[in-house]
Amino acid sequence: MGDAMRKKIIIGGLLVALLGSAWLFYYFSDRQVIRRQLGELAEVLGKEEQESAIEMAMKLRAVQEMLPRRCFVRIPDRDYGKELEQDLIIRYLIYYRQNYRLLHLSWSEMEIELPSAGRAIVQAQARLERRSNKADAATLQEYAVQLALKKGDDKWLLHGVTMPAALTE
Repeated sequence: MGDAMRKKIIIGGLLVALLGSAWLFYYFSDRQVIRRQLGELAEVLGKEEQESAIEMAMKLRAVQEMLPRRCFVRIPDRDYGKELEQDLIIRYLIYYRQNYRLLHLSWSEMEIELPSAGRAIVQAQARLERRSNKADAATLQEYAVQLALKKGDDKWLLHGVTMPAALTE
Protein backbone atom coordinates (compact mmCIF):
# COMPACT_ATOMS: atom_id res chain seq x y z
CA MET A 1 0.00 0.00 0.00
CA GLY A 2 1.44 3.33 -1.02
CA ASP A 3 1.72 6.59 0.87
CA ALA A 4 -1.08 8.15 -1.19
CA MET A 5 -3.46 5.36 -0.22
CA ARG A 6 -2.56 5.67 3.49
CA LYS A 7 -3.18 9.42 3.39
CA LYS A 8 -6.59 8.85 1.79
CA ILE A 9 -7.52 6.27 4.44
CA ILE A 10 -6.37 8.56 7.27
CA ILE A 11 -8.21 11.56 5.80
CA GLY A 12 -11.34 9.42 5.29
CA GLY A 13 -11.13 8.13 8.87
CA LEU A 14 -10.69 11.64 10.25
CA LEU A 15 -13.61 12.88 8.18
CA VAL A 16 -15.87 10.08 9.47
CA ALA A 17 -14.74 10.78 13.06
CA LEU A 18 -15.36 14.51 12.62
CA LEU A 19 -18.82 13.98 11.14
CA GLY A 20 -19.67 11.46 13.86
CA SER A 21 -18.56 13.89 16.56
CA ALA A 22 -20.57 16.73 15.03
CA TRP A 23 -23.67 14.54 14.83
CA LEU A 24 -23.28 13.42 18.48
CA PHE A 25 -22.77 17.02 19.60
CA TYR A 26 -25.94 18.05 17.73
CA TYR A 27 -28.01 15.05 18.91
CA PHE A 28 -27.12 15.53 22.57
CA SER A 29 -27.31 19.33 22.56
CA ASP A 30 -29.74 20.83 25.09
CA ARG A 31 -32.08 22.09 22.37
CA GLN A 32 -32.42 18.67 20.74
CA VAL A 33 -32.86 16.91 24.08
CA ILE A 34 -35.64 19.38 24.96
CA ARG A 35 -37.32 18.84 21.57
CA ARG A 36 -37.28 15.07 22.02
CA GLN A 37 -38.51 15.30 25.61
CA LEU A 38 -41.40 17.62 24.69
CA GLY A 39 -42.26 15.26 21.83
CA GLU A 40 -42.47 12.42 24.34
CA LEU A 41 -44.60 14.62 26.61
CA ALA A 42 -47.02 15.34 23.76
CA GLU A 43 -47.26 11.62 23.03
CA VAL A 44 -48.03 10.58 26.61
CA LEU A 45 -50.56 13.40 27.09
CA GLY A 46 -52.53 12.02 24.14
CA LYS A 47 -55.44 9.66 24.60
CA GLU A 48 -56.82 7.00 22.29
CA GLU A 49 -60.50 6.08 22.22
CA GLN A 50 -60.05 2.67 23.83
CA GLU A 51 -57.44 3.56 26.44
CA SER A 52 -57.47 1.38 29.54
CA ALA A 53 -56.91 2.64 33.08
CA ILE A 54 -53.50 0.91 33.15
CA GLU A 55 -52.42 2.68 29.95
CA MET A 56 -53.52 6.01 31.40
CA ALA A 57 -51.62 5.35 34.63
CA MET A 58 -48.43 4.49 32.72
CA LYS A 59 -48.72 7.63 30.60
CA LEU A 60 -49.36 9.88 33.59
CA ARG A 61 -46.43 8.35 35.42
CA ALA A 62 -44.22 9.50 32.55
CA VAL A 63 -45.74 12.99 32.90
CA GLN A 64 -45.10 12.94 36.64
CA GLU A 65 -41.41 12.20 35.99
CA MET A 66 -41.20 15.42 33.94
CA LEU A 67 -42.65 17.58 36.73
CA PRO A 68 -40.86 18.91 39.80
CA ARG A 69 -42.65 18.87 43.14
CA ARG A 70 -44.19 22.27 42.35
CA CYS A 71 -44.91 23.89 38.98
CA PHE A 72 -46.06 27.45 38.32
CA VAL A 73 -49.15 27.57 36.09
CA ARG A 74 -50.18 30.89 34.53
CA ILE A 75 -53.38 31.50 32.56
CA PRO A 76 -53.34 35.18 31.51
CA ASP A 77 -56.93 35.07 30.12
CA ARG A 78 -58.21 34.44 33.64
CA ASP A 79 -55.61 36.45 35.55
CA TYR A 80 -54.57 33.17 37.16
CA GLY A 81 -51.08 32.37 38.32
CA LYS A 82 -50.31 29.85 41.00
CA GLU A 83 -47.69 27.33 41.98
CA LEU A 84 -49.36 23.91 42.00
CA GLU A 85 -48.29 20.65 43.58
CA GLN A 86 -47.32 17.81 41.28
CA ASP A 87 -50.17 15.59 42.56
CA LEU A 88 -52.77 18.28 41.89
CA ILE A 89 -51.57 18.64 38.30
CA ILE A 90 -51.80 14.87 37.76
CA ARG A 91 -55.33 14.79 39.23
CA TYR A 92 -56.36 17.62 36.92
CA LEU A 93 -54.95 15.75 33.91
CA ILE A 94 -56.95 12.66 34.89
CA TYR A 95 -60.11 14.78 35.17
CA TYR A 96 -59.39 16.57 31.87
CA ARG A 97 -58.72 13.32 30.00
CA GLN A 98 -62.00 11.80 31.22
CA ASN A 99 -63.94 14.49 29.31
CA TYR A 100 -62.53 13.37 25.97
CA ARG A 101 -62.59 10.22 23.88
CA LEU A 102 -59.63 11.33 21.80
CA LEU A 103 -56.71 13.69 22.47
CA HIS A 104 -53.69 14.29 20.27
CA LEU A 105 -51.10 16.95 21.06
CA SER A 106 -48.23 18.06 18.86
CA TRP A 107 -45.86 21.01 18.83
CA SER A 108 -45.14 23.37 15.97
CA GLU A 109 -43.01 26.49 15.60
CA MET A 110 -40.98 25.58 18.67
CA GLU A 111 -38.38 28.17 19.69
CA ILE A 112 -36.00 27.24 22.48
CA GLU A 113 -33.99 29.87 24.36
CA LEU A 114 -31.24 28.94 26.80
CA PRO A 115 -30.85 32.13 28.92
CA SER A 116 -28.48 30.50 31.42
CA ALA A 117 -26.97 27.13 32.21
CA GLY A 118 -29.61 24.63 33.25
CA ARG A 119 -32.58 26.81 32.23
CA ALA A 120 -34.67 26.96 29.09
CA ILE A 121 -37.70 28.87 27.85
CA VAL A 122 -39.75 27.29 25.09
CA GLN A 123 -42.25 29.22 22.98
CA ALA A 124 -44.39 26.87 20.90
CA GLN A 125 -47.71 26.38 19.20
CA ALA A 126 -49.63 23.50 20.75
CA ARG A 127 -51.76 21.76 18.13
CA LEU A 128 -54.56 19.97 19.96
CA GLU A 129 -56.97 17.59 18.30
CA ARG A 130 -59.75 16.50 20.63
CA ARG A 131 -63.10 14.76 20.51
CA SER A 132 -65.29 15.13 23.57
CA ASN A 133 -67.44 12.34 24.94
CA LYS A 134 -70.52 14.17 23.61
CA ALA A 135 -69.30 15.13 20.12
CA ASP A 136 -68.88 12.93 17.06
CA ALA A 137 -66.34 15.07 15.23
CA ALA A 138 -62.87 15.97 16.42
CA THR A 139 -61.72 19.58 16.49
CA LEU A 140 -58.21 20.79 15.73
CA GLN A 141 -57.00 24.02 17.32
CA GLU A 142 -53.66 25.77 17.88
CA TYR A 143 -52.65 27.63 21.00
CA ALA A 144 -49.53 29.60 21.93
CA VAL A 145 -47.84 28.25 25.05
CA GLN A 146 -44.68 29.08 26.95
CA LEU A 147 -42.81 26.50 28.99
CA ALA A 148 -40.07 27.19 31.55
CA LEU A 149 -37.70 24.28 32.07
CA LYS A 150 -34.88 23.55 34.50
CA LYS A 151 -32.36 20.81 34.02
CA GLY A 152 -32.76 18.05 36.59
CA ASP A 153 -30.45 15.12 37.27
CA ASP A 154 -31.28 13.22 34.11
CA LYS A 155 -33.91 15.26 32.25
CA TRP A 156 -35.40 18.71 31.88
CA LEU A 157 -38.22 19.40 34.37
CA LEU A 158 -41.22 21.58 33.61
CA HIS A 159 -41.14 24.41 36.18
CA GLY A 160 -43.61 26.80 34.61
CA VAL A 161 -46.39 26.84 32.03
CA THR A 162 -48.16 29.82 30.49
CA MET A 163 -51.19 28.80 28.46
CA PRO A 164 -54.56 30.11 27.29
CA ALA A 165 -57.76 29.28 29.15
CA ALA A 166 -59.04 27.32 26.13
CA LEU A 167 -56.54 24.57 26.92
CA THR A 168 -58.14 24.00 30.31
CA GLU A 169 -61.70 23.59 29.06
